[in-house]
Amino acid sequence: MEDASPQGLAATSVVFEPTSVATQTATAWMAMGNPLDESINGIYRSTDSGATWTIQTSILPTTNVGKITLGYAPGISGGGATLYAAIADSSTTSSNLLGMFKTVNGGATWTSITGPAGGFCNSQCYYDMAIGVDSGNPNVVVIGGGAYQDNFTTLFESIDGGTT
Repeated sequence: MEDASPQGLAATSVVFEPTSVATQTATAWMAMGNPLDESINGIYRSTDSGATWTIQTSILPTTNVGKITLGYAPGISGGGATLYAAIADSSTTSSNLLGMFKTVNGGATWTSITGPAGGFCNSQCYYDMAIGVDSGNPNVVVIGGGAYQDNFTTLFESIDGGTT
């Protein structure tokens, strides 16, 4: 589904990939993620520097989609970009995690990945949800969120692309 300008909400994450020297256009990624399940919520991709947007639908949830946070690593050796997405569950006002997803081919396909047991935003996904990806190794991802079992903000690291 292509939408020339998804409007109505502030984006919760925006990423611009390096500009193509030949065409002077960039691929952009945008997450629209109102905590209360707006119809526009989702992950969008633009291949023309944001002039037009296509919503990503492969395996990504289409119901109860709340706040969305993206983590990005550029492609290595000519491969597509790796993106991680954490999606909060709007049926809990984005308090809890709905799921984590990953693409390693620039959005052509997405797979569900396992997050930490019990989630990582500790009933505060609407506010405390962050993802960082090592730009030199897209299999190293760090996620963080709200106070965990010991009431300290907690970070979790995966060195195998979110498998563990």
